[in-house]
Amino acid sequence: MPLTFVYKSKSSNKTETLPEKSSINFIPKPFIDKISIVVDLLPHDGHDFYTQFFTDIAEPDVYRDAPKAKFGGFKTAKRIALPSLVKKLTSEPKANKSIIKKYPLIQLAYDKKIKQVKKLRLEFVPVDLGKQGMQELADEISGLMHDGWDYLLQHGRVTRLDVTVDFPHLSTEDIHFLPQQMLTYTTWELDGKRQTITSGKKQGNQTLIYDRGAKRTAMGQSAEGKNGVRIERRLTKIMPSLQVAQLTNFSNPFLMLSFVQELSVLPQPILPKSSEWIWTMFCDSVKQRSLQGALALLSEARRTQFRSHLKLHGSHWWQPELIWEEWKPMLKELHLSK
Repeated sequence: MPLTFVYKSKSSNKTETLPEKSSINFIPKPFIDKISIVVDLLPHDGHDFYTQFFTDIAEPDVYRDAPKAKFGGFKTAKRIALPSLVKKLTSEPKANKSIIKKYPLIQLAYDKKIKQVKKLRLEFVPVDLGKQGMQELADEISGLMHDGWDYLLQHGRVTRLDVTVDFPHLSTEDIHFLPQQMLTYTTWELDGKRQTITSGKKQGNQTLIYDRGAKRTAMGQSAEGKNGVRIERRLTKIMPSLQVAQLTNFSNPFLMLSFVQELSVLPQPILPKSSEWIWTMFCDSVKQRSLQGALALLSEARRTQFRSHLKLHGSHWWQPELIWEEWKPMLKELHLSK
């Protein structure tokens, strides 16, 4: 699908169409769609945390109920009612439910006899909280123990990290994703249109590529303003264990992803003139089965040839090095680095 960008000139009301190459100049900023952090507390800090937390636990303006964790020995789970999110509540129950889901989740493992929190787990979506919400979250954790947020930044371990970029001017039909070999790969379609591409197993690190609007619609939510494609690296197997303090030097998880141009260039001299029909049939197969599905139908030798050729023709809109230049500024703005 060709990309067009429409704007109105300041000196005229005439609508003009920019060339396709304008898409090359769009470099999205990365953001964290979800992060989970586990922190082990020292005895003194754990006692302070226990005392303050259970003093405020019955306050509905501070905490809301949440399902108890089924792992890690966590006994209590609450959602933190941040002021900026509470202000968004309305008389509409359905809308409120969506807002309350954005409240950060806190889970505690503790010893009731000695009144000491042993371990806490914090899960939240920084992009939903924004700069103000993240400051409020930092203030809340700091109020539970001395230097709470700084302690979390220094000693917390990241157990899940969803790193994401959005391309509002692309559709899933524009995406020709070339996953690494030997990875689990699935696609989901609706009415013949590809909606989601998933590479990797759910229990490990995954790559997800999906239509933002279609996902919201499928969940019964408004798709207004949710245009384009989201590319997400969902990381749960981070070895060795990643410290929050190490996020600033985190390796670019997008470098391993490959996207190829429209499949119009014949792989000469790989295919002789008499065999050009093979490439034509391959391109037709990609439209029906996705790039990975079409490659899977080829012989091992032909698949290796085609993959090598495709890697030489990367998509111009995919610039992972430039995307990652905004990683450290984003962490600083959201109080996730010193």
